[in-house]
Amino acid sequence: MKKEDVDKAAKEEVENTVFYNICTEKIDNEESNYEAGRRDALYDFGQELFIAGIKWYLNNIWHDINEFPDFGKGEILLASHKYGIFSCFTMKQFTNLTEHMDVYKWIYVTDLLSNLKI
Repeated sequence: MKKEDVDKAAKEEVENTVFYNICTEKIDNEESNYEAGRRDALYDFGQELFIAGIKWYLNNIWHDINEFPDFGKGEILLASHKYGIFSCFTMKQFTNLTEHMDVYKWIYVTDLLSNLKI
């Protein structure tokens, strides 16, 4: 995903949110108008908040190396270190990787590919 893609998605999300949630018929160009204020706030801050949400999600789906993975689920995980990202299919592979590389975080592939419903 490129920055341009995220920016485009953020802009579309703001437009959709304004379209579906702001009653433009109530906006009468008064500065104190509540709906106008809601619309302006979305246009002013919506994209930044959307991008902040993506950054938060990407930073928080990874597990710290101090948290031990559960291979009982039969899941593949990715381990990240300064030289790149490696996949591990077994506990032995993960242990071997952490003993020989400076692994600092890991993630289950299923978490990365999940169909998150909010």
